[in-house]
Amino acid sequence: MANWTAYYLSRVPKLRQSGAEWRCACPIHKGKRDSFSVNMETGMWRCHSECDEGGDAIRLEERLYSLSFKEAKNSVEKLVGNSVTTPSSKAGNTVQNKSLTFGRVIATYDYKDHLGELIYQVVRYEPKNFRQRRPDPESRDGWTWKLGSIDRMLYCLPEMINSPDPVIVVEGEKDVDLLRSWGFNATCNSGGAGKFTQDMANHFKGRKVVVIPDQDDKGIHHGKEVAAKSKFAGADVYILDLEEVKDVSDWAANGGSREALARLMEQATPYGRKIKKVEADPTSEGIPSNVYEMQQNYIILVGSDMIWDVRRARTVSQAEVKLAHAAEYLQWVKDPQTKRIDIERLVFKPQGCEEHEINTYKGLKIKPDANARCAKIISHLSLMCGGDPALIHWVTSWIAYPLQNPGSKMKTALVVFGGQGTGKSMLFEAVAKIYGEYGSIVGQTQIDSVYTGWASRKLFVIADEVLSQREARVIKNRLKSLITGDEIIIEEKYRQARTEQNSMNLVFLSNENTPVVLEQDDRRFTVVEFQAKQSKEYYAELADEINSGGIQGFLHYLLNYELNGFTNHTPPFNTVARAELIDVSLEPQDKFFEMWEVGELPIPLSSAATNDLYEAFKVWCVESGEKWRIPTFTAFSRSVGKRYSQKRQLSLSDGRRATVVSPDGIEITSASAMSFRERLTGWLDSVKARKIT
Repeated sequence: MANWTAYYLSRVPKLRQSGAEWRCACPIHKGKRDSFSVNMETGMWRCHSECDEGGDAIRLEERLYSLSFKEAKNSVEKLVGNSVTTPSSKAGNTVQNKSLTFGRVIATYDYKDHLGELIYQVVRYEPKNFRQRRPDPESRDGWTWKLGSIDRMLYCLPEMINSPDPVIVVEGEKDVDLLRSWGFNATCNSGGAGKFTQDMANHFKGRKVVVIPDQDDKGIHHGKEVAAKSKFAGADVYILDLEEVKDVSDWAANGGSREALARLMEQATPYGRKIKKVEADPTSEGIPSNVYEMQQNYIILVGSDMIWDVRRARTVSQAEVKLAHAAEYLQWVKDPQTKRIDIERLVFKPQGCEEHEINTYKGLKIKPDANARCAKIISHLSLMCGGDPALIHWVTSWIAYPLQNPGSKMKTALVVFGGQGTGKSMLFEAVAKIYGEYGSIVGQTQIDSVYTGWASRKLFVIADEVLSQREARVIKNRLKSLITGDEIIIEEKYRQARTEQNSMNLVFLSNENTPVVLEQDDRRFTVVEFQAKQSKEYYAELADEINSGGIQGFLHYLLNYELNGFTNHTPPFNTVARAELIDVSLEPQDKFFEMWEVGELPIPLSSAATNDLYEAFKVWCVESGEKWRIPTFTAFSRSVGKRYSQKRQLSLSDGRRATVVSPDGIEITSASAMSFRERLTGWLDSVKARKIT
């Protein structure tokens, strides 16, 4: 069996174990969220975000380094130390590409030229993945798994050409097959979004074309590209957006029918058509219907260069709207009935807004279920808290309070650290799913970035490995405002900055032993150490409950949890881990002062010249292993001034004129300062003697 762990950790070193999977940001599209997952037992990977594909190690090697199959296979075998092979595929279940198996085949899609000759084929696998192959009589299995210079073409091209019906263009073959089963003349290009060419569009000359884009950013952009190229080819083009669903298949799964789609197609928006004798909507007081539709879907945000997209519940630039509605844009802008509000009136307030405001919060989609099981989730939370009833109550209340009081900003954050594979992320990812679009996972990149779009309209955020000892001192002040600030400035690339209510509550997860730097008077962090790793069966059962309605059950449990006076201002819980981190987080000079004050150093607790105290501090740093963190004399003097209020300029018996300091309650004298100097000299001599021997 191949050593997949060796391969993946070599190629994707940021992978971290999360339950049965390993996850990190996608190395292919250079993503920021942990959308890339690997199953080390099977060696299969998947990107759940922009790439929306997966495969095995050879496929990843191909994608990362643009290698041929043979080159990728050889490279993988060098890393895993043995031949990468799979059993012969069973008929109808897998397609064998040399010794590579991508999974179970669930569909094949034939791409034929206008004469009906098979040119190439797209193979769809489960888990979701796609491969392309072309007929090759000389190949052992009759296929070559590279298209090379073959022209890409439209799916169902002969049928599309020979049909007199309007052409429906969608993004995937699955949607095409569904529409054709309903009797529509549908097509798409292979390869998904971004692969539609002008040569393909030329087949639409003189035809009516209805483009139905997938309702994500890539799909919407792809739909506009198809529409523009089809229009250039001389087609009569319309755009049909299926709201609140991703695509045609999703729309059908939610009750959409052939008849309903036919009615929607009659109402599709003309693309790039000049406004001529447009029939007015009966409720629009004579306004052309396409302008009236814009007035229902968009609101101009005065004081900015942005527009509020009502359907998609997000801001878009004026340029984006102008591009999508080129013909009617100016008339829409000039029309006095077009809605306009000040940018300050566009708010994110889960607790409810004023009548004159537009609230971008639309509520949680997940609903509580009193009958759903969540005992394992609750038990896992208890395990994380070490079975301590007081800590269990604090953590549960911290999670429950903002759900019972929507929009509440907790003035504390939760830090959970411990070894890999304990299931830290499983619990809090389940909580994030409760929040849906208002929950997310971020990493160091987002926290460090000047752009804060990731924080917009968020109620629950998991910050994964962003508080390591090295970086934490640098970003400490930035985190303060995220944790306790009432407002947050949203900065997005190419968009005007805006201020938004900060309702974001944060959980920091880390595998490091010192995940956070805490000040002695810290009032922000509750720290939980979680080291209790369980069996594979335990995590499998927990995952099964989470995926089988446990989230809905846990939401019901949290909404009905008795808080017993817990509020968003309740101070952090004083765990042992928190106290230890406060001690570890002390600056070297603060540790030195504490040890001096309790008599743990070979120097007297007395008056001391500041430069003598600094010399003693440097000796202590070398002795205690802090020599890499020695501050300058100026920085040390500032720390002395903050800690000790008694100081005086004195002339000492050795001829020096020095600033002498003394701990509170101890009189400043030149004699005691000289005594300190003598003991310091003795300490220095003993250290030198030890080094010589």
